[in-house]
Parts: sequence; C-alpha cells; structure tokens
Amino acid sequence: MEKGLSENDKVELFKSLREKWSFDKIKNLELEDYSRYRASKKSEKSSSTFVYDIEYGDFNRIAYIGKATSNIKCIYGHGQPSTKANMKSDDEYSWYKKYGKTRDEAWQNIRQELINLLQNCKNNEDTNDFGWVYNENSTLGTHHERLTNYKKAIIFLYQHSDFNKTTLIPIFNKDILDHYVKYKNLSLPPQEYYELQKFLIKEYNIQNLSDAIKKSVEIWELWEDSHS
Repeated sequence: MEKGLSENDKVELFKSLREKWSFDKIKNLELEDYSRYRASKKSEKSSSTFVYDIEYGDFNRIAYIGKATSNIKCIYGHGQPSTKANMKSDDEYSWYKKYGKTRDEAWQNIRQELINLLQNCKNNEDTNDFGWVYNENSTLGTHHERLTNYKKAIIFLYQHSDFNKTTLIPIFNKDILDHYVKYKNLSLPPQEYYELQKFLIKEYNIQNLSDAIKKSVEIWELWEDSHS
C-alpha cells in the first residue's frame, strides 16, 4: 500500500489493472504472462506478469498482500528447481505434480482454475455473499486449506464486472480486521474473513470502490499505529 497515493489514484490503478488483466485476457493467458522464468530477480522485476503485478506491482500500491510463497501460485518461474516431493520441475518452471506431467499440461489446468475462480466471482457478483468461496474447489492460492492473501486479492480484483461496484475492503489479513473491530468496540462474535467483511461493509455503508479504499486506509493506519 503506497502512502501518499490518493483514493482517486488508487481507483485509477485498480481500473487499469482490470483492463490490463481482463477476464477475456485471462481466458487466453500465456504462462509467461502469468509467471516468468527468473534467471535473476532483476529479470522478474523488469517483467510485468500477472503474479508480479499482484505481489509487487500496481496492485501492491493499492493494497499490501505480503509476500506470497511461490507454491501458492501453483506454477512459477524458478531461479532454482523445487525439491519438494509434491512438486515437479523442468529447466525453467516448477509446479504441483497433480496438475500435470509437463509444464504445458500443468499450465492448462492451473489457468482453468483461475478462469473458474473469476467465473465464480462473476456468477455471484450481485449477491454480496461470499459463502461460495469456502466451497470453491480450486487449490489456486490456498495453503493447508486456508485462504491466502493472494487468492483474496484476486477475488477483490474481480468481485464485480463493474469495478465501481466493488465493495470488499482491500485488507486481506483477518487479524487486521479483527483488531479494527475490537478497537471500535463493535459487538460481533468471532467471524470468518468474508463474514467480517460483510459486517463492516454494512456497518459503514460502503457503496463503491472509493469507499472501500478509504476505509482500508483507516484500518491499515490504525494497525500500523498500534504496532509501531
């Protein structure tokens, strides 16, 4: 999250990311545009891939997701082949074995999971109900059955086809949301991440992306102040 960047600037960044990585683009996304082979960190930084934009690029200027471990992305361009028993590697990429024997086979399956995730966002965009997320059967962006910030960020980016109607607050760490609820003395029993989001959206009458971004800055600054 970039300090000093106005809400309007963040809305424009969000819009440009959605245009750059549109649903139609994702449907035909090439592996090297998802994650590129890294001969060095510099070469990865100079390339604009989907993974890079979410983790380090423009999305990170809107909302901080933290560093995602490479295997969360299911396939990644490596600097060194993975030695994990459930991973397979060639000279440029590592991926989960369950997705396929070759890089190309694995990418076809992983891309389909990404497409399915975005389609689920589209199918549920008018309900403001994210119960489907817990039943979503892809392992993209999950770790030990736990939703990761990486997957939450993707859901935030694509939750509504009209980006102006985006209402999820771009805070992906549940502990930070819990801290805010406690600080505000809001009466609320323990909640799952998306139920907590739904409560805050209703409590603070968040109507659009600008409202959501504004609230996220307040929540994040309160968290930082309490941990400085």
